[in-house]
Amino acid sequence: MTVKVSDVMRHVRNHFITHSIHAAWRNTGGKLTPDSALKPGMWIAVTGADAPTGVYQLDERGGIPNLGDAAWTGRVYLLNPPADFIHLCGDIACWAAANPDPSVTAEKLGEYSVSRASVTWQEAFAPALTPYRRMFTEVPV
Repeated sequence: MTVKVSDVMRHVRNHFITHSIHAAWRNTGGKLTPDSALKPGMWIAVTGADAPTGVYQLDERGGIPNLGDAAWTGRVYLLNPPADFIHLCGDIACWAAANPDPSVTAEKLGEYSVSRASVTWQEAFAPALTPYRRMFTEVPV
């Protein structure tokens, strides 16, 4: 299983928002516009009815990687995750790649419980993720 930075952000319900911009957006020729506040390498979260909803790191041209020409109206959240959080996400991705998804060994429906053969990345990194955890989600992605 590949664990991405967006998966970890969603898990801790923290996207490290600095501010958001609601506009008519275009990803044309590998560049996201309007781009007055956007910089290559920046993390963003995109929401909107026809938007490519998700969390992305802008590429070297300031565009959303692997997204062709697209246009939508919606909100783009500018994110500023700390370097140590990004480093932790890399550690989680490496751990998850080396430890395949644990299989369910037992499940009980009355007062629901589940037993797994091994731990998940969420369990393995729970103490390290605690300082970043929020009570409520910030971004609907």
